[in-house]
Amino acid sequence: LKDIARIGIPTGIQACLFSVANIVIQGAINSYGSVVMAGVSAAMSIENFLYLSMNAFQQSCQTFISQNLGAGEYGRIGRVMRTCLWCTVVLGIAQSILAVLFAGPLVSIYNTDPAVVQAGILRLWIVGSTYTLWGLSDVLMGGIRGYGISLSPMLINLVGTCGVRLIWIALLDTPNVSEGWVHFSFPMSWVCLLAVLAPYWIHLRRKEARMLASEGTTEIPDA
Repeated sequence: LKDIARIGIPTGIQACLFSVANIVIQGAINSYGSVVMAGVSAAMSIENFLYLSMNAFQQSCQTFISQNLGAGEYGRIGRVMRTCLWCTVVLGIAQSILAVLFAGPLVSIYNTDPAVVQAGILRLWIVGSTYTLWGLSDVLMGGIRGYGISLSPMLINLVGTCGVRLIWIALLDTPNVSEGWVHFSFPMSWVCLLAVLAPYWIHLRRKEARMLASEGTTEIPDA
């Protein structure tokens, strides 16, 4: 129960914090009127497909890393992470290209109003085109959680994602600036998240390598 709570509670808190940040962002979007609201809502429905497909690699990464740690197969962990990252990059870029190229027809599935479609296209061009950044961050978080570490990813997410978005929205003079500036809060937060998660993962792997070396283990894992 203690181990389950140690991993599960920070993950639950993280999900709640994301909801709070999204409420603030939605409030900023609402200030632009019903047309923009409808366009963004349609674009977000399309983005959910991008997220769910790449999130599968996060789940795989977390599962395989935890299993290999339990089995003492430390040499496989680096290969698991690299494979999941490459899969995310390939799938994410392919999906983003399709989302941008067919943004108009995709948004039109939900609403055929030209103004609404244009608002949805703008959202997909800014957020949908950069969704691979979130996929990479998600995989790294899954790998860290695979080590049984849950508090650190929560804190990194709190600052790198929620904090950056809330500060960005607070600095914007909505609705007197283009709604595109609100959308930019997403890729900006993902870049900040990657800038912290990647070094943290490398630090975690090097710490493990030093520990195994001190124990005389012959199979030293790479990053």
